[in-house]
Amino acid sequence: MAKCLRCSSRASYFVSYVRGGFCREHFVEYMEERVLRTIERYRMVPRGSKVIVAVSGGKDSIMLLNVLAKRRDEVGYGELVAVHINLGIRGYSEEAERVSLENCRALGVKCVVVNLRELIGVGVEELSKLSRRPACSVCGLVKRYILNAIAIAMGADVVATGHHLDDMLVYTFKNMLSSSVEELSKLTPVSPGVKGLVASRVRPLFEVYEENTLAYVIAAGLQHLSRECPLKHVGVVERESRGYFEKLEREIPGFKLTAIRNIMKTMAMGKSETTETPARCELCGMPSRERICSFCRLTEKALGKPMGSQVVKKLEELVKTAIAS
Repeated sequence: MAKCLRCSSRASYFVSYVRGGFCREHFVEYMEERVLRTIERYRMVPRGSKVIVAVSGGKDSIMLLNVLAKRRDEVGYGELVAVHINLGIRGYSEEAERVSLENCRALGVKCVVVNLRELIGVGVEELSKLSRRPACSVCGLVKRYILNAIAIAMGADVVATGHHLDDMLVYTFKNMLSSSVEELSKLTPVSPGVKGLVASRVRPLFEVYEENTLAYVIAAGLQHLSRECPLKHVGVVERESRGYFEKLEREIPGFKLTAIRNIMKTMAMGKSETTETPARCELCGMPSRERICSFCRLTEKALGKPMGSQVVKKLEELVKTAIAS
């Protein structure tokens, strides 16, 4: 019988890169410590800062929410606010919102709910069809825009998302193959912000395996959305590379962790000392590398008019109401 690495109890949860396992209590403790070390290693959260945590209801964001709420003193932030974006996916988004709100209530974390249909009149599936763009691409663009607009409206310093190591390794590999330098620059533990324009974006689960996020929410007894988004599409490169990395991890425990750390070191060495400050979109005032931001261009193509300015105003009103309540 394998024993817990921290006590003499039976090990029920195994972590490949430590070549051993833990009892339920010590597994939860170990994974929380791992998140805390990642936050410290990459200097993600300045002391006393205001942090927004994006909560989808899935295992990854629920783990992140729980760790940040439980370990406030160790993380050192001043205020934590959750944001849930209801994407208007019928039969799925309702459950995702319920799970997110129930977790926030249990932890005593204020949650701001943003309903995409109320903002622009359609959900992400319709927006995808009208714009003739893949649903996952549209979803990512919309969530990034809304989270940043809310962060600016709240005066938040940091937006924390639940991207885990497996996601980041596969996305990095995929973008390396396609030489997407701009996209690669976003796949780091910390994306620095620009005060009043872009909130710093951090990924505290950057060194946590996906299998461990699922094991954590089960071990901690946390309610989470167990089914995947019905719009999710996994391409050939993503599917095959994920399988290949899993095979290497089985052969070489800790391979994935070593690989992502080495990739980050290589990217840091080649990074320019000067970083370009994004301009403001001429229509909505949000950050953009072009004259008109991606969100305004997307909504103009799909809905006949750019919606950025209207969305920003509605989110500012939503934030005021949430703060007052």
